[in-house]
Amino acid sequence: MATPPDLSRRGFLLGRTQVPHVPAPNPWDQYFGSYEMACAQVNEARPFLADEARRLNIDTEGKSDLEILKAVFETSGSPQG
Repeated sequence: MATPPDLSRRGFLLGRTQVPHVPAPNPWDQYFGSYEMACAQVNEARPFLADEARRLNIDTEGKSDLEILKAVFETSGSPQG
């Protein structure tokens, strides 16, 4: 009579599944997640926004003021919290 195969090692190999890569959330979304959240900042920065974006080489084509302001702040690194 044949002995049953040892499945302990086989289970180890078959039990591994790849976890899909989930990108880390952008910490600036807490401040610029919507226009309502950043309305005061957008209105305050609007007169200087185009110049600052140009200075930082940020492409503004097709972006809203909110998106541009978020990109400007992203150049400073992570928000301090």
